Amino acid sequence: MPSGKICGSACFVHYTLQDYSFGSVTINGQRHTTDLIICGNNVVSNWQREQGHSLVPDDIALHLPEGTRVLVIGCGAHGMLKVPQKTIDWCRTKNITLIAEPTAIACKTYNTMAHQGNIVAGLHLTC
Repeated sequence: MPSGKICGSACFVHYTLQDYSFGSVTINGQRHTTDLIICGNNVVSNWQREQGHSLVPDDIALHLPEGTRVLVIGCGAHGMLKVPQKTIDWCRTKNITLIAEPTAIACKTYNTMAHQGNIVAGLHLTC
C-alpha cells in the first residue's frame, strides 16, 4: 500500500451531490467533469485508477481518512467500473462497508448517508 494520506483529515464534511449526468456532477453548487473522490473535508478531482475500470485497494487507500466507515463507489452511468473481490475483502479488513452502484444511484446513497459522517465517495462520472 502507498504511504501518506491524500485525505488525511478525520473531519467529514457533508457535501450535497446534485445534477449527476453522464460526465458531470454538481457538488455544493460547483460542477465537476472528472472522476473524483469526496473524502474527509476534500473533493479530489481527476481521480485516477491503476487499472482503469477495475478498482483496486491502492486506488482508494490514500483517500480514506481515519474513521471511514462507509465507502460509496459510483461505478459509472452504465456500471463499467468493476469492484473485484480483492477490493471488497480489503474494505472488509478495514471495517469499511463498501457500496458499489451506478453513479446516479451512488449520488443518492451518499446524500442519504452523508449526515451520518464517516463516509467517502468515489465517483466514476462516465461509462
